[in-house]
Amino acid sequence: SMGKVYMKKKRKNKWVVRISIIAGILIITGSIFAYVLIKDLKQEDILRNEISSLSKKDFSKDNYNTSLKTNGDYRVVEKIIKDYFSEYASNLQDISAIASDKTISGLLSAENYKKDGPLFEKTKKYLNETRTSFNTKIDELSYMTSESEIMKRIENENLDSYYVKLYKELMIKETTEEDFKKSLENINKLKESINKILDTEEAVIDLLIQNKDKWTIEEVKTEEDGKEKTENKIVFQSTDILEKYNALVKDYQTKKE
Repeated sequence: SMGKVYMKKKRKNKWVVRISIIAGILIITGSIFAYVLIKDLKQEDILRNEISSLSKKDFSKDNYNTSLKTNGDYRVVEKIIKDYFSEYASNLQDISAIASDKTISGLLSAENYKKDGPLFEKTKKYLNETRTSFNTKIDELSYMTSESEIMKRIENENLDSYYVKLYKELMIKETTEEDFKKSLENINKLKESINKILDTEEAVIDLLIQNKDKWTIEEVKTEEDGKEKTENKIVFQSTDILEKYNALVKDYQTKKE
C-alpha cells in the first residue's frame, strides 16, 4: 500500500509540474503578445504624429520628403503618404513657378517685339510649351486630390485591411482632406487665370503677326529724374490695328490683376 501512495504522489507532482509549465508558457506568450501589441500601438502613434506634423506644412512651399520613422507595414503606409505629399507639393510648386515666370509678362514688351518679331517663332513656341506643361501638371494635381487615385496607391501594396483603413483615415478623413479641398480650389482658380493670360497674350501676338506691315518698333527718348534714356516703343500705322491692340492689352492687364 505504501507503494501505491508513493505512485499517486508522483503522478500528482507531474501534473503540478505540467500545469506550472503551461502557466509559464501562457504568461510568456501573454507577455510577448502584450509587448508586440504595445510596440504596434506605439508605431501607430508615431505614424499619426508624423502625418499630423505634415498636415501643418504648406504644399506651395514646403518639402514633404522627410525621413521614415516607423517599421514594418506602418513604414509602408508612411512611405506611401510621404511620397504622395512630396509628389503633390513638387507639382504644385512647379505650376506656381510657371505662373510667376517673368518671361510670361515680358512677352508683351517692345523689347520682345523687336527681338522676336514680326514672326514671333520663339514666342509662339514658348506659349504653346508653357500652356501644355502648365495644364498637364495642373490636371495631374486635380486628379491627385481624388479618392480613387489616393486609394490606388495603397491597394497596389496588398497590405492587411487594417493598414488600408488606417491609410484612408489619415489621407482622406483627417486634415489632409481639407488641405486637398482648399488646394483644389486654388488650383482651379490658377488654371483659369493663367490660361486666360496665355490666351490673351497669344491673341496679341497673332494680331501682330497677321498685321506685321502695320507696326514698327521705334526708339523714343524720354527723361526720368533729369536723365535722358532711350526706350523701345511700338508704333502703329493703322488706327484700326492700334485700337484692337490696345483693347487686347487692356484685357490682358485686367486678367493679370
